[in-house]
Amino acid sequence: MKEAAIEQARALYEEVPDRQEFMEFMDVMKLTPELCDLLGRPVVKMSDKIRVIRRLSEKAGFSTKICNFLIELTRNHQISLLLEIAEAYSKIWDEENHYLKIEAIFAKEPTDDEIREARDYLGKRYGSRHVQLCVEVDPSILGGRILRTRGVEFDQSYRGWLEQLEKSLIEEAY
Repeated sequence: MKEAAIEQARALYEEVPDRQEFMEFMDVMKLTPELCDLLGRPVVKMSDKIRVIRRLSEKAGFSTKICNFLIELTRNHQISLLLEIAEAYSKIWDEENHYLKIEAIFAKEPTDDEIREARDYLGKRYGSRHVQLCVEVDPSILGGRILRTRGVEFDQSYRGWLEQLEKSLIEEAY
């Protein structure tokens, strides 16, 4: 992810901390990819772009802050970063609001206790009050679990343990 997208997302979060308002804005933008294309074209006059943004904002009910953000993105020729900004905004919102999304992989369908344990394990580790768990079943991990969140993987699977054992035995042999 580009640093410019992260910076823009942080600035947007400071101005628009309401996730619902941001998501409604992004829903409109995703439904009209032609708009981003138009706003990114150098042959279209900046005054025309701004007029389109203001009209869209009025019709869609965007706040003045969202409207101004879109204008600044367009003026700075960064409209192509919008999807990356949206991704970064979501991550910032999650962190600031102690919200954690976890991908959990189990060898078989987990019990309620296993799900609760996975939530608690990473929720406490990251200081998160709200934990969303997405469960997958993958018999190839043999047993245990693999948890992924915020770009970090916690491999507590039998397959992972066996791979670590194999690696350490090979290292000892040489």
